[in-house]
Amino acid sequence: MENGMTKYCQGCKETLPIYAFGIDRSRDDGLNRRCRVCIRTRQRRVIPLTPKPKPNSILRDSPRDPLERVRWAIDVVGVRSRDELMNLLRHPSFRQDDVMDCYATLRLRKEVRRLA
Repeated sequence: MENGMTKYCQGCKETLPIYAFGIDRSRDDGLNRRCRVCIRTRQRRVIPLTPKPKPNSILRDSPRDPLERVRWAIDVVGVRSRDELMNLLRHPSFRQDDVMDCYATLRLRKEVRRLA
């Protein structure tokens, strides 16, 4: 901090008012090293702006048969873990036991890959 009302941003290399910085309690001055604009710009470069489709809209296109739905989630959607599979197929008519039973059946038949 240069004085009580401004701070140097390490991202854009400018001296800005302290209200341009977010809170970071782990730092001595209690503020981030970069201003909010620099942080937002960096996040937009790292995280694409296209939103992921919501699970409900994904499920509308999924098959109705439980075995086919689990196969579809693994092959088409590309879930990588059992937790992702459970979150995607969370539905009142499709219990957790049903999902895992279908997954186990497909694994025994060697029709789907192993999930983490």
